[in-house]
Amino acid sequence: MDIINSLIRQFKVVPYDLRAKKEYVRLIAVLKSRKRRVDRVDLQIVAHSISIGAILVTGNVMKYDRIEGLRIEDWTI
Repeated sequence: MDIINSLIRQFKVVPYDLRAKKEYVRLIAVLKSRKRRVDRVDLQIVAHSISIGAILVTGNVMKYDRIEGLRIEDWTI
């Protein structure tokens, strides 16, 4: 348990705030106008990443590469 707690302390938890919610609504409108679909929870993660300027680390780059403004890295080996 000490190892897990030590690892967790190395990360900063950033709350899902109004900025993220506004980005989520904007992304819904953009994707809807382009007739593209992303799952709701995935889109919330994307919106949060964009709103805080974070890089989204994923093993499924193709799922997100069509979203403008999202920075993506694939850490799979």
